[in-house]
Amino acid sequence: MSTTPGKRSPASGLSKSKLMACRQCPKRLWLEWNRPELREDATQTQATFAMGHAVGEVARQLFDPKGCGVLVERESVAAGLARSKDALRLRNPLFEVGLAADGAYAFTDVLLPVRRQGRAAWRLIEVKSSTKVKDYYYDDVAIQAFLAQRSGVPLASVEIARVDSTWTYPGNGNYTGLLVTENLSKDTAARQGEVGDWIVTAQTVLRKRSEPDIATGKHCHEPYDCGFFGYCESREPKTEYPISVLPGALKKKLKALIERDDLRDLRQVPDTLLNATQLRVKQHTLSGKP
Repeated sequence: MSTTPGKRSPASGLSKSKLMACRQCPKRLWLEWNRPELREDATQTQATFAMGHAVGEVARQLFDPKGCGVLVERESVAAGLARSKDALRLRNPLFEVGLAADGAYAFTDVLLPVRRQGRAAWRLIEVKSSTKVKDYYYDDVAIQAFLAQRSGVPLASVEIARVDSTWTYPGNGNYTGLLVTENLSKDTAARQGEVGDWIVTAQTVLRKRSEPDIATGKHCHEPYDCGFFGYCESREPKTEYPISVLPGALKKKLKALIERDDLRDLRQVPDTLLNATQLRVKQHTLSGKP
């Protein structure tokens, strides 16, 4: 597969979201950079983005009850990073502050000024609309912590603020207790040596003149749905009897077999791993009789 790459250069900087895209699939990163017009986000994905923005606004109220914080405005990445440098000197609660180093950048949800061993430092808090800490959050905050360290911003802790599923809204715009924080500092520190490699890998991908030859699979939907799935799937050989026609959740053994051997056709699926309904669907699909 070959596609004419875009005109942008990796030297202009990789955002945290681009690094996370590469972690999920190098092909996704290449397409986001060079062929963004091919992306089709699902309605659920768009709704998730909207929910994230809403929770972020609430977080600013909760972490800055006195209203003395600074929200870094940015009409461009360069402008946001420049304003962030000025904001970091203020020692006030900061929101959407930019951190940049080694050809990558991120805009952190929350930085709160604290003292660590008598010295000025910051609590870095990434706000999520989820009710639990998901595996890929560790990569997310590891990137931010790496950029903070490399840009000379001392961190006292690295945390995730998530939604408390037991919380009940009392009304009148009072969101106290909606978010709870979990300290991921130790886990983040353990990944610091890897982040630099992630940046180099992403930069290498973007130097390629054609998109990486990677087939669709489980990674297309984990940790989140890829907007390029339709494009990638359309470029692959069509399966006569796709496994996707099987109804219901797949058994653990069957799912593991499909992922391990990259099975795509119903004829490859052992009958012994199907329940009665799935077996019926398979038999009638292959026979062509309703």
